[in-house]
Parts: sequence; C-alpha cells; structure tokens
Amino acid sequence: MASAPTKQVVLFPFPAKGHLAAFLSLAGLLHRLLPSTTITLVSTPANVAALRAGAAAAPFLNLHALPFDAAEHGLPPGSDSPDTIIPALIIRLYEAFETLRPAFDGFIASSLAVAGR
Repeated sequence: MASAPTKQVVLFPFPAKGHLAAFLSLAGLLHRLLPSTTITLVSTPANVAALRAGAAAAPFLNLHALPFDAAEHGLPPGSDSPDTIIPALIIRLYEAFETLRPAFDGFIASSLAVAGR
C-alpha cells in the first residue's frame, strides 16, 4: 500500500522584516497543529540569509531563497527589503518584487513534481 503524500505548506510573505516575523509565528503555529507537515518559507536571498543566521529560524522550517538581484532593478546591492533602502526607492523595490513571480511559480512546480502531484 502506498503511503499518503506528505502535506506541504509554502509561505511567501512580503519581503519585509515585520511580515517575515509574522509568518515565522504562523509557521510555528502550523507546526504545532500539523507536526508532520513540511513547511517552507520563501523569500529573497538576503532575508533567507538573515533568517538562517538568526535565532528566528526553527529546525522544522525549510527556507528557500528566490533569485533576486537588486542591482538589476536600479537598486543598491542587497536591497531585498524595504528597510534597507531610502524611501525614494520604495516604489522601484515594489516593482522589482513583481519579478519574483516566475521563480516562485517554478519553485511550486518543482515542489509538486517532487511530491508526485
């Protein structure tokens, strides 16, 4: 008899510190309620690196960085979050975040393929 597929939850918060903190809390709650579920938080490289380096990362939480090069969008290098840039560049950053969609779609498609769905 085949085993049931592993349940997966993918969390993709807006890449800002406050949103990340709230989604980390949500991930913890989901883990307590559904301990056998795989939980992955998706964000930009700098945010994922900060989560990995800090105590905020939990052992049950998978982290996945979507490719994002701020300089390609006329932003200072490492500008992966609104708190890292000057207010005059906020709109440009928001527009740059729209380019994360194809990589996110690809991540979801590959996750589904691995899960056999």
